[in-house]
Amino acid sequence: ATMELGMDNKSFGWGGTAMKSHCGKYSKFGQTYGQGDVVVALIDLERHAISFMKNGLAIPGDAFSIPRQLWGQPFFPHVLTKEATVTLYFG
Repeated sequence: ATMELGMDNKSFGWGGTAMKSHCGKYSKFGQTYGQGDVVVALIDLERHAISFMKNGLAIPGDAFSIPRQLWGQPFFPHVLTKEATVTLYFG
């Protein structure tokens, strides 16, 4: 996978401009976010889906369906920022 989120077939991204990306393709998803917002990424390995929350509220619908070739593969969290400070919690 590349270091830029959503640019290849092993990477999924959702940006503050309400755009999601996978395989270098972008589409609208959810709502914008920015300074002061809390964003949570969720992976459901039983349903093979990735979803997000903003400020404690679920963004309706799955952002991504995990392709079959990635089932059973390890996933690694990644944050890509531009001129930002983030605090991360894993658990």
